[in-house]
Amino acid sequence: MFIAKLHEKQDRKVLAVIDSDLLGKCFTEGRKQLDLNSEFYNGKEMSKEEFNDLLPACDMLNLAGKEIISLAKELGLVEDEDIITIDNISHTQCVVLR
Repeated sequence: MFIAKLHEKQDRKVLAVIDSDLLGKCFTEGRKQLDLNSEFYNGKEMSKEEFNDLLPACDMLNLAGKEIISLAKELGLVEDEDIITIDNISHTQCVVLR
């Protein structure tokens, strides 16, 4: 399961999705920080199927965690070179092209 929050501003939709076990945690590595404690990520539980269903409506994705990144790679949304790690936590952002 994932935790997802859809952000809508004007006509743009950004979907923030993290592995459910990461919610409320903060990761730091050198000068990089990934704060998964913020309201930006505090959404509702979402399954793989719900994620797939919501994708066509999204303009951008903000993803963190091994499971959601693996799913995004499986769906062809991101490649290895698009992913950074902060304290062994995978993170990426991508634009969804329709």
